[in-house]
Amino acid sequence: MQHLEERQSSVLEAIIREYIRTAEPVGSMAVAERYNIAASSATIRNYMADLENSGFIRQPHTSAGRVPTERAYQYYVDNFLREVDMPRQEEKALRQVWALHEQARDILKFTAKIVASFSTESVFFAFGKHDVYYTGLANLFGQPEFIDHEQVYSVSAIIDRLDEAIADVYDSVPDNVQVFIGKKHNFGSQCSAIVTRYRAAGDDFGIFGLLGPTRMDYDLNIARIKYVHDGVRGFIMK
Repeated sequence: MQHLEERQSSVLEAIIREYIRTAEPVGSMAVAERYNIAASSATIRNYMADLENSGFIRQPHTSAGRVPTERAYQYYVDNFLREVDMPRQEEKALRQVWALHEQARDILKFTAKIVASFSTESVFFAFGKHDVYYTGLANLFGQPEFIDHEQVYSVSAIIDRLDEAIADVYDSVPDNVQVFIGKKHNFGSQCSAIVTRYRAAGDDFGIFGLLGPTRMDYDLNIARIKYVHDGVRGFIMK
């Protein structure tokens, strides 16, 4: 992927972070005021024009601001991720579930519900290639993207064949975290999925993941996936 020079890279990161935060197209003034970039609004507009020409941002027809493209989100994941801690409230809720004396499958389902409630994404556990449990659709469709009926239809279609999408990547998902963005995978052109493999009984394994719009909080959602990956390993191996 094209490597950006430092100030272009800073402007792109600012646009992505602001759009993730607000779900509103981002203008040069917001970038200048909120992200302390040492450049005038006019210079930032020039950088934004370059980024648009390179396919990193686009202008929705209803706004003068810009929004990130799939290419921008991939660049973000490759270059801008920050290591963040899980909020204590989430950690506490998950630890309480993992302390329950229930069947492992039930605990995994409770885990998915908790992560979905905090993340506002859809969360799934795949116990096998075609044995998938998912939750969080109400939270997912409550996000600003889904004012657009085409977006709702697109993501609903993905959910309807989620088991097929997971089956396609099931054997290739690593033990660490992997991020699938946009049309390069079978989770849909408007979606991103963050997934990991977890070890079950014996040599069996399953897939844990989070599915949401490409405008998601990658930093925190990756932290959530990592935390669950390590925690699930702990209670299954007891």
